[in-house]
Amino acid sequence: MGTGPSGARSLIVAAALLAATAAAACGGSSAALLPTATASPVAAPSASPTAAPVPTTTPAATAAPSLDRDLHRLVSKDYALPASYVPSDLVILPGDWAVPAFAPPVVRVAVAAPLRMLLEAARADGLEIRVRSSYRSYGTQQETFRFWVDYLGEAQARRESAEAGHSEHQLGTTVDLASASAGWELIAAFGDTREGQWLAARAWRYGFAMSYPRDGEAITGYVYEPWHFRYIGRSAAADWHASRLTLIEYLLALYGDTAPARSTPMPASLPPAATGTPRPSAPTATATTPRTPAAAAPPAATATATGSATPVATATATATATATPTP
Repeated sequence: MGTGPSGARSLIVAAALLAATAAAACGGSSAALLPTATASPVAAPSASPTAAPVPTTTPAATAAPSLDRDLHRLVSKDYALPASYVPSDLVILPGDWAVPAFAPPVVRVAVAAPLRMLLEAARADGLEIRVRSSYRSYGTQQETFRFWVDYLGEAQARRESAEAGHSEHQLGTTVDLASASAGWELIAAFGDTREGQWLAARAWRYGFAMSYPRDGEAITGYVYEPWHFRYIGRSAAADWHASRLTLIEYLLALYGDTAPARSTPMPASLPPAATGTPRPSAPTATATTPRTPAAAAPPAATATATGSATPVATATATATATATPTP
């Protein structure tokens, strides 16, 4: 038998009532029979990641060397000191800093402490280095140069010694250093000794620069002198060492456009190198026989037993028996 629309609605309602009754009997809910939408999980907002700072190493600031027109005076074959130039602060150092049988070194006050530190550092490393030559007056340099012209001939003497006024020794900031391993002589072979190599590698740390390096004659005008060191200050010496320039090139660069005019022209060419003739070391200096014509003796002031420097009493003080064939 068929059913009409009203009968169909009755059947649907009855079916729904039966379903609800069954759900209630099971302790459920009619809602459980209907699909429910579930929310998609939403990620909790998070802060943007921040990169950890990368530590950077900044080199310690080093003060750029500044030009000191007193300490950095230009002295070379091109630049001369006047005959009247005599440092006013010369001091006499203890005699045990000098080569045996040579007079106590004479240097400017600013050089005394760094020089002591240099020599003591060498001793701490088992090396005995002493001063053979230091300050020389204009007059003493005149005698020194004349001696070597007579001994070597003028052409060779000009390669190994300086005319008066053109010697760094007149500055009072320059020393010639020697060791027993080279017979206390100022010879090129000193550069191959342990002492010479130690100085070449470390002297700049104490403010000293080698003025006349190997293969530098075309620039400096002088032969290789591994014993000749000039004090220019620790900052300038470190900068000079890093520059790989000869000392005169470095100082000229430090002056820049303010460098004075040359006092004498550079020779167009150098004389040929002497062959078969070692650098002279005679006559041998002794306590009574100076290496060169006797220089004026220093004043009566002497170095104290405690190792401190003693001021030079007058402006004409020079060390005896210290002149050598060196600029």
